[in-house]
Amino acid sequence: MNTATMDINTKLEEAAVETNTSGNPMDIPGLLRKLGAAAVLVSFTAFLFKGWAGTNDLVKYGLLFGSTISISVVAMFIAQLFREGKGPRLLMSLSLVAVPINFTILGAFVFYAASLSAGITYPDYLAWTIADWPTAIAVTVGSGLLLLPVILLGFRTLARPISTRLSVFFVASNLMLLVPVRDVFFVTVVGITLTIITLYITSASMREEISARTFEGKLAMLVQFLPLGILLGRNLWLYPSHDAVLLVIMAAIFVAVRQISLLCERDGISASTLNFVSMLPMMFIMTLLEDVLSQAGAGSASAFYFAALTGAALTYEVSTRTETSKSLFRLIAGLLLVGGSFTSLMMFGNALIACGVLVSGIALIVASAWLEQKALGLTGVALAIMALIDLTIQALALFDIASWFTLLIAGIIAIVAASAIETHGAGVKRVLAKQRKDLEAWEF
Repeated sequence: MNTATMDINTKLEEAAVETNTSGNPMDIPGLLRKLGAAAVLVSFTAFLFKGWAGTNDLVKYGLLFGSTISISVVAMFIAQLFREGKGPRLLMSLSLVAVPINFTILGAFVFYAASLSAGITYPDYLAWTIADWPTAIAVTVGSGLLLLPVILLGFRTLARPISTRLSVFFVASNLMLLVPVRDVFFVTVVGITLTIITLYITSASMREEISARTFEGKLAMLVQFLPLGILLGRNLWLYPSHDAVLLVIMAAIFVAVRQISLLCERDGISASTLNFVSMLPMMFIMTLLEDVLSQAGAGSASAFYFAALTGAALTYEVSTRTETSKSLFRLIAGLLLVGGSFTSLMMFGNALIACGVLVSGIALIVASAWLEQKALGLTGVALAIMALIDLTIQALALFDIASWFTLLIAGIIAIVAASAIETHGAGVKRVLAKQRKDLEAWEF
């Protein structure tokens, strides 16, 4: 890196640590920045939904590409000229937002050049075409190489300590937009993989680096989700879809809302609102998961139970990141699991599902003792009782022993239990009293 570039980077980094101390309620510069950012974003969006004529697509893409590079150049220029941080940081953020839009159009060029779009009808404003395969390769490689400095400088400006990590993953995510495959299975696998990795990287970055918890760092985290959103949205909108793709999209939305809520103050109004908003994609996930499992050959009982279990787990996860509504979300999670299990047993029940419900109940009881949470324990007890009753009914029907033998066994067990309580009653009472006192100290 030459001296001039190092000097520009230094000035951008110095500008990035500046803060606004004016306290002026009439923040005209701030208002102008917001209006300018909105105008730039609308301009970028227009390139994805082109509605004009008279110029070929390559020239129009050149305008977008040139605008992306120009924004970065302007950011460096005003960092040197004005020694002001907010403008350069905002412009570099906008240039990072433009990068996935560039790669989306490049991906459309590659897909068209590979002759894979034949027979597919696109809206006129979304049909990006290019002359031939060599031109598509040249434009894609050249643009990608020239966009690399934009990515590196953008993340260096927003979150310098973790800029390399964020830049590498952002490049990898954008490269997936170039792959000329629109197959449902491929997009589903890539979507799941990107969702997991993006969640891991953003969570680890926020946990390990203070810079990721600043306003600029939060922007850098959110930008990481753009390629994933475009990849899934493109397939859902333009190509024959499948419940599996919708499921991945809903899961990605849930993860995105989760990350945004974590970026907010944990007890703030915005975070609390987002926690409730995440319930909407959770419900879609439950419904779609049941459909996907059923289509994959799973039995109705298994699909319904696993969907309820997943919904309850996601709802419980929401309870772990809220300070104001923990009990409510734990109650909802418990009701989802108990209600789903009861419905599964009543409508589709079999011994295997009943055993699964019993195991889940025992696991929740153990977890409640470990975490000292009443909601988990109550849910576990309810599941265990339901499963045992269902298994007993199935056993009676299977072996046809609803007769004197059953009463004999039950009577013997009752007498033995009574004798045990009579002999060790005082000790049992002490143990129960201690357990009750301990339970009262648990949170719901």
